[in-house]
Amino acid sequence: MVRGRRPVAELAAAYLKHHRTKADKDFWAFDEVQERVVFDAPDPEDAWSLVNALIAAADEEALGYVAAGPLENFVRRFAPEMIGRIEESSRRDPKFRAALGAIWLSHGDLPPAILERLVRASNGQIRPLGSRDA
Repeated sequence: MVRGRRPVAELAAAYLKHHRTKADKDFWAFDEVQERVVFDAPDPEDAWSLVNALIAAADEEALGYVAAGPLENFVRRFAPEMIGRIEESSRRDPKFRAALGAIWLSHGDLPPAILERLVRASNGQIRPLGSRDA
């Protein structure tokens, strides 16, 4: 359920602060990111804006955390409809490409053609798990 939504820059800063400090008072940011990317994201544009704000604000250490959480969740949920934008961001932004290359996917998570495009967009850093025949 969506409560008061914070602006993406404010939310990204709080999410990354919670990652650094693990302070209970900032846990709301983790919850809101989950709501907006995983649970209550009927609009992929909002989730896309949030994921990009998180990547832009993340330092090198936090980039893996963003990749393994919000970006990976976004890709699993929205890649078929947002693949062109994912590819474009990966082409023009090395930090986005690095984050994309840190996500984990398995064969069967996405349509094969979309998975193949994601692997290419990551410069081969995504190595899907599992058998293609499974």
